[in-house]
Amino acid sequence: MPGAMSWGGAVGHAKKVVGGLIALALLAGGGYAVADANDLVPGILTLPEPVPTGLTPLPTTSPEPSAALGPAPTREGTAAAIGALLADPSLGGGAGAVVRDITSGEVLVSTDAERPRTIASTQKILSALAITDVLDAESTMKTTVVAGAPGEVVLVAGGDTLLATGPGDPTAVVGRAGLGDLAAQVAAAAPAGPLTVRLDASYAAGPPIPSSWNPADVSAGYTRRVTMIGLADNRPQHGLVPRQESVDDSLEAFVAALVAHGREATALPPGPAPAKDAMVLGSVTSAPIAEVLGHGMDESDNAILENLSRQAIVASGGTVPADGNTGPFVLAGLAKAGIDTSGTTIHDASGLGPGQLVPLTTVDHVLATGLGGKHPGMRRVLAELPTSGLTGTLATRFNQPDTAAVAGVPRAKTGTLRGISALAGLTTDADGRLLSFVVVADHVPESYEGTLAARATLDRFAAALTRCGCH
Repeated sequence: MPGAMSWGGAVGHAKKVVGGLIALALLAGGGYAVADANDLVPGILTLPEPVPTGLTPLPTTSPEPSAALGPAPTREGTAAAIGALLADPSLGGGAGAVVRDITSGEVLVSTDAERPRTIASTQKILSALAITDVLDAESTMKTTVVAGAPGEVVLVAGGDTLLATGPGDPTAVVGRAGLGDLAAQVAAAAPAGPLTVRLDASYAAGPPIPSSWNPADVSAGYTRRVTMIGLADNRPQHGLVPRQESVDDSLEAFVAALVAHGREATALPPGPAPAKDAMVLGSVTSAPIAEVLGHGMDESDNAILENLSRQAIVASGGTVPADGNTGPFVLAGLAKAGIDTSGTTIHDASGLGPGQLVPLTTVDHVLATGLGGKHPGMRRVLAELPTSGLTGTLATRFNQPDTAAVAGVPRAKTGTLRGISALAGLTTDADGRLLSFVVVADHVPESYEGTLAARATLDRFAAALTRCGCH
């Protein structure tokens, strides 16, 4: 198998998944600071909007074996392709990995996979399965305004923290719903005269900082707080939150939008909305849950994963824990899906809090389960993982001579902390076989250079699987 491919060859290579018809498109500060922005900057990341790859999305049912696929990879061939990379000094020793042939279901490589490890933001893959098992992937979040007491309107939070302050963009995920549009509806529908505006933020309410998080990470701007209403302008950008918001930011932005639409309006302290049959004066809706979750995975947004987990808890009939920790919900979701959680310690949905441990076998089982026909929502999430060399946390990776040729093929969720580097996702090999993989090194030298070297080796790991006809 040649060691490199052209860009066109990489795209054609990805389109072999099923009979050449299915494409991969699935495919020091204080505290516990993460480093997922380009895998370098401490904190949560926001990178440029996804670049379309031109590849056909993977369908939501499991691919059937096809004669158009090449020979199945073997354990010996796969181990030969990636063995030296797992032993690379840049990974610090003791790296673990699992590689699976999705078409056959066979585990091709399992190296030190049972040992529980900190996997950083890669843990979000586990949470996504629990979330999509409860929330309808095509459902949306509605931000509503209802009539309250005479002269009063109530802004009702519905979970959307990507609200535009002006008009919404129906083609976008960030800013799909706009407070400007909502204000225009209310300005036209509310009785004449001055308006007072109250915010009802009771939906899926919980502490803005889960007790499992280190507050120093929030203070340093590595993540925004967990709320059920928020502005797109306050989301993480280039690894840092522009400013720490409160729910009052959304209230003030809505009041300003009402004024801009010719209504005299002032804000009141937060309070509950009136009865459920209150007159609706306006509403705007978010992008579908699957797209919002995909955005959260693409940009490794801690608060979005926590937000959606809290919504899923409420949707399943529960209440958000007083400590705000969503780990028990995630563990219960994994167990419901038949995932063995032995050795797994999870406190939150984001992987931000310290003291969390996950065996690589658990991540592997989640990837395999998500690609089955029983979890179409999770399958869609996997289809929107960051694309190598193009989007999200992989936008500036796979750009070296030994990895650039496969850019656009592997899709994966990154995870990076001081001393830890992880990558978990999907690719196709040279014979068109769909492979899942998870690789974690938890003894990486704790330096900028150490992080750079480790992530480059993990990129080579994914590239080796992509180039390989491992049989």
